Amino acid sequence: MQMIVLGFLFIVIRKTVLTGEVIRLINGPNPLQGELQVLQDGIWSYVCYDNWTVQNTNVMCRMLRNKAYDGRYGTSGGYRACMYNITCSGDEESIDECMNGVVYKSCLLHESVSVRCGEYKMIPSTPGIPGIRVRLVDGNKQNEGNVEVGLNGTWRRVANTNNSWGNKEADVICRMVGYSTDNAIGFHTPTLTQVQCTGIESSIDLCSREMGNSCASTYLVYLYCSCISSNCNENSFRYCDVALGTCETACSPGRYISGSDCYICGAGTYQPATDQHICFYCPFGTYQNLFGQSSCKACPVGKYINSIVGATTCTSCPPGTYQDQIGQISCKQCDAGSYQNMAEQTSCITCETGTYQNSIGKTTCIPCEGGSTTIRPGSITQSECYKRQVNDLCQQTVLGRLLTAAMFLAAKYCFVIIYHKIIS
Repeated sequence: MQMIVLGFLFIVIRKTVLTGEVIRLINGPNPLQGELQVLQDGIWSYVCYDNWTVQNTNVMCRMLRNKAYDGRYGTSGGYRACMYNITCSGDEESIDECMNGVVYKSCLLHESVSVRCGEYKMIPSTPGIPGIRVRLVDGNKQNEGNVEVGLNGTWRRVANTNNSWGNKEADVICRMVGYSTDNAIGFHTPTLTQVQCTGIESSIDLCSREMGNSCASTYLVYLYCSCISSNCNENSFRYCDVALGTCETACSPGRYISGSDCYICGAGTYQPATDQHICFYCPFGTYQNLFGQSSCKACPVGKYINSIVGATTCTSCPPGTYQDQIGQISCKQCDAGSYQNMAEQTSCITCETGTYQNSIGKTTCIPCEGGSTTIRPGSITQSECYKRQVNDLCQQTVLGRLLTAAMFLAAKYCFVIIYHKIIS
């Protein structure tokens, strides 16, 4: 799984023991779930799960101001796709000038390279090949982080090969992203390994650990933390939001209070206000298919609600019916002279000439028998079917021929008159 998350968007919560280290969880659905990173010496380090324990999880989640009820560690989505063999002299204006012989393959976590640029910004340089870009991600500041190169809409990490990555390559990257090349440094992304806690520590700096480069991207620690009511009360929060896993000062809309916990409203219910003790069922004619909502929704056209209250879904109008309005509790039947052979429709189809339909809510029309037909489309009775007489057909044929001959003679006469006027 390629990491494409800017480091500045991560929520960072400092620990109470001020040693310069902080932790964060990235690439997860919320700040209390994701891959663990530790900030040490100004660099974000991933953590390997070798010898990882539940006690370690307790300490990490305590640093995030919550109690841990579950600790998960395992794969993080597979190896990263990396670019190898990027080599620069240091004078290039763009990284594309350093990509002769570049190859793409999977890389270990410790093979990713990082860059730290100068502090002040300069005028951006020539962009090089159209479409190629670079960016620094997972950094503590805007001018540092892991290097990613974007080409043809795909971002790839840059990896080291035979320790060739260094300050010359860092100069080019810093120049591309618009920072000074003064004091530009290229280095490996570190990995924190062999973390061992007893479970009572208040911070990771009180646990034993090592720095190493032996961790593959498939062996990252993934944490899942949550709150408990007593912990929230100790920290002057009113409720533990069970759905978010965080301590909150109020139980927000879409949730309800039970004891000291805040729970999410289920599907088919809603709650529009804060700090309420119940959820309301969706009223007649509305539905809600999601959890934790502050309102209900009206069914779209072509559908209807098939229950009185607390509906979680809409039902498609069956064949023979339709619905052209939103928020309805039933479907309309097709009138006589029309039909509908598909579900979830907003109108009916008029019976064609030669057919009729004498009932409502039908999926087909009835053909006239014996070769008979109808005068108009949308006929509603069999009596509208009639069979043309042979004499009528003959008269129509003779009349048609006479009209054609008359039109031909009139056109010929007009042509002769125009011709004589032209030559005279």
